[in-house]
Amino acid sequence: MSPKLEKRFSAAKPLAQAEAFIQSLDTPVIGAPAMSDPTEEGSDIYYPEAIQDMDKVSLERLVWAFSAHKAYLEYQVGILKAKTKAIDSSIDALMHLETSNLLEQCKVENRKAPARDAMKSEIIGNSEGIIRKLEEQIKTQAELNRIESLYNGYSHLYDGVSRVITVRRDLT
Repeated sequence: MSPKLEKRFSAAKPLAQAEAFIQSLDTPVIGAPAMSDPTEEGSDIYYPEAIQDMDKVSLERLVWAFSAHKAYLEYQVGILKAKTKAIDSSIDALMHLETSNLLEQCKVENRKAPARDAMKSEIIGNSEGIIRKLEEQIKTQAELNRIESLYNGYSHLYDGVSRVITVRRDLT
């Protein structure tokens, strides 16, 4: 067992890393719907009241853009879900190994083993490897939650524009 760590566990660093990851995706983050014309170069996210004035080609480009963002984000969600499961498994394995080591140490020292929660706290407090894994777990879970929310937002945008196209087609 390693000597007690002086470092305190904090979620701030992994959450900042998750935010940096979201920014690196180069997928526009959905903001309030007071937006510019999506057909213009460099415009913000789409969907303003201007949608009612868009022609068929502009609406089709919008559906295509939303569809492409949805596909990309869905791919990222899959990667992050797999990564999250792998991190969870490695934390479990490390915790089992450290628990076994702590119980063996208690036996050698002829002392009573700590209660379950106290044992978990002691293991986390004494293991830099587990602390790093827990920080990575927080970061990955935050990334996954943010990407899933972006995916859901793009899904709603795609569905909305698709409905507008369908309604217009039905009216003509």
